[in-house]
Amino acid sequence: MHLNGTESIQETNIMNTQDLTCPICMCIAGDPQITSCCQRVFCTKDADLNQYYNGCPLCREKEFSFKSSPKHKEMLEHLTIKCICSEYIAPDDYENHLNRCSNATFTCPHNICREKNDLTKYNSQQLVSHLARYHCDEVPLLGSTYINKTSVEPYKKASNKYDDLVSALYSVIYPKMIDIQMKNSSLNERKSSIFTCPKGHKLIEADHTKRKRENGLVYASSGFNCDICQHTFSSGQSWHCSCTDTGFDKCVACFVFQLYNLDDPILSLASQDKEKQQERSRRRSLRNTARLPRGLLHLLTQSIDEDDDHETDLDLLALRQRSSFLYQQDTTESRNNEANRRED
Repeated sequence: MHLNGTESIQETNIMNTQDLTCPICMCIAGDPQITSCCQRVFCTKDADLNQYYNGCPLCREKEFSFKSSPKHKEMLEHLTIKCICSEYIAPDDYENHLNRCSNATFTCPHNICREKNDLTKYNSQQLVSHLARYHCDEVPLLGSTYINKTSVEPYKKASNKYDDLVSALYSVIYPKMIDIQMKNSSLNERKSSIFTCPKGHKLIEADHTKRKRENGLVYASSGFNCDICQHTFSSGQSWHCSCTDTGFDKCVACFVFQLYNLDDPILSLASQDKEKQQERSRRRSLRNTARLPRGLLHLLTQSIDEDDDHETDLDLLALRQRSSFLYQQDTTESRNNEANRRED
């Protein structure tokens, strides 16, 4: 018995989580199935012969089959951690998994709930909703502040943290939501219209180096225009297809809204403000670089921040008064010149 245990430990040390990872979905196989040809591990979902008409996807053997592997299943217990969602996770990836796992539960970290000894359990999405609804601007998460509906407008003018929230939605939260759904979706679900352009072509996740037009040329700038919500983005990821002269792009917000069938006014407002946030940043950059008077800047850009309206009005008034004075001066000089010509 002692010798058998030693042999088992030695086998465990030789194998690692790579040997338990399905090569199709890149997840650790919860019920390992191995191929009869090359002895590679597949998860139960991807161990389906109907998916592989051209033979084994790894070694291309025409005649092959899948069978359960007790040996690899035993290794799962030694090399992985089983999450409450029943998924097996490598130890070094467990913390990242908890951040995206919808089955992992948390209590509210806010002092008010702690003082009340409120032990209500929330998954990650429920916790975000709870913080946004009941603790408005006091709980930081990922460097951002969640706010409730009644405080949106005044909070935007009072703090730049609202812009941090909008940025976090696009750079962290939306991509995580997409990643969760992609891992849980089947092959048929990925063929839905959400993942295709209007012409039926498959969309790819693209940055400015991958966004191209039909002629193969990359976009002239690093930004893009979302063909769903019509908002303009100066940078960031999009779901893209190069099937038209201008290219087709879907922003991550529209992708998430369709993927989860969301209809949330707060998230919609934040998505609209992403474009305004980038426009404000562009105008501030122009101000700092060119050092133009606000009034003249308004005439050039045709827009200005809402919270600068009063100052802008004064600048515009002064600019118009100066322009009127110059016009009157030019008119007087013109009349004098004309009178002199008549006398001559």
